[in-house]
Amino acid sequence: MADRAVVGTSGPLVPTYPKFFLPPDRPRAHPARMVYYLIKLLVSAGLIVLVSEIVVKRTGFLGGLIASLPLVSLLAIGWIWFETHDAVKIADFSRSVFWFVLPSLLFFIALPWFLPRLG
Repeated sequence: MADRAVVGTSGPLVPTYPKFFLPPDRPRAHPARMVYYLIKLLVSAGLIVLVSEIVVKRTGFLGGLIASLPLVSLLAIGWIWFETHDAVKIADFSRSVFWFVLPSLLFFIALPWFLPRLG
């Protein structure tokens, strides 16, 4: 089919797409990749919901115990390994986690002291 010219323009009729649509010449995500991201999202979010529900319905001690376990780090290491199989990247990640745990310990030490003063 030949290009049709639009009256009042000098060029051929070119379809335009809204920004939220992908043009047909761009590759789309593979359905299996989308399912992987959905599983990743549900497992990661499920961990957060589990901890908060245990704190609300049971006890803060059990919720704190589960939250203090390196579950998020283990999940992240699992996701990184599944996606890249790169041991160097995982080692770099674990070193970074170690150095960022130290300042977070100060947060958890100071938080019980600050909460009563904030009202």
